[in-house]
Amino acid sequence: MKIILDPGNRVLEVSPGESLREVLFAAGVEFPCGGEGICRGCRVQVLEGTAPVTADDAREFSPQEISAGWRLGCRLEPSPDLRILVR
Repeated sequence: MKIILDPGNRVLEVSPGESLREVLFAAGVEFPCGGEGICRGCRVQVLEGTAPVTADDAREFSPQEISAGWRLGCRLEPSPDLRILVR
């Protein structure tokens, strides 16, 4: 499946069963807390597609941020047709 990273419209391939965390890390997304889901350093915004809200997302982001598509990149589950903004 393909994930599109903005800015730059960079297309990443994610194989079935592959961790999006590993793909994002290889693409240069940093995980300052080591991927523990506690620092918001890997935050991304879902621009297109769907991304379930994890318990870590709910703890780290306000309801308004969740509604705006903010998720922790280290916890994001890959889904088809996903476009995310990496800050």
